Amino acid sequence: MVSHFHHVLELEVQWSQKIYVHLNQVYFLQNTGDEVIVSFHNNKIRRQVNGKGHEELLRNINQFTAVEYSDEIVISILTNSGEQFEKVFLKTMEK
Repeated sequence: MVSHFHHVLELEVQWSQKIYVHLNQVYFLQNTGDEVIVSFHNNKIRRQVNGKGHEELLRNINQFTAVEYSDEIVISILTNSGEQFEKVFLKTMEK
């Protein structure tokens, strides 16, 4: 499931004109004008579009950390079973 989550993030990056982190949430401002937020809530990582509803991407998550650097974003995940995963992706330039 984590590989699927990484794939979803890669697609969000491709479809976005701007990406940033705020309050440990990753914001993707898509080319269509939609705002996608990936966040951690109640041991789940979820995806929300324009503040409406949500899609569960991962469950049984103990910790989710998103850190923004000048040219990349690093997402670290710790599962309830103790597995650790990290995903690094480059931020896209504003178009």
